[in-house]
Amino acid sequence: MREVLQKHTDREVLETCSRAYYTLSHEDYNIHSRVDIARSQLLDSLVTVFTHSTEDLLHETGEPDEDTLYTVTTSLKRISALYNAHDLTKWELFDHCYRLVERGFESGEIPEQVQRPSKLGETS
Repeated sequence: MREVLQKHTDREVLETCSRAYYTLSHEDYNIHSRVDIARSQLLDSLVTVFTHSTEDLLHETGEPDEDTLYTVTTSLKRISALYNAHDLTKWELFDHCYRLVERGFESGEIPEQVQRPSKLGETS
């Protein structure tokens, strides 16, 4: 599932993986502790990519770099899908998402495709 989540950006695919992680991490399954560890490692990786690319994007002036924009957008889509079924509090995503949204509203420099998934938990 990790590979699927890291390679795809389709919302339906991401949400299906998120639900699978949720289901398999239930205590009724013998593998629940391994699934929790795998999910945490995946989130560690996604959050690292997101936070680094967000910092890069926020420090850019003028037109955002397309690669950085793509990385922020895709990592947000993946994190957002997981957010809908899992408690992501320990990854402290609020500040990074807030800074993206704030900058976008104040300056108009953050494109809509980044603002939309940064409003974690909202459906579009």
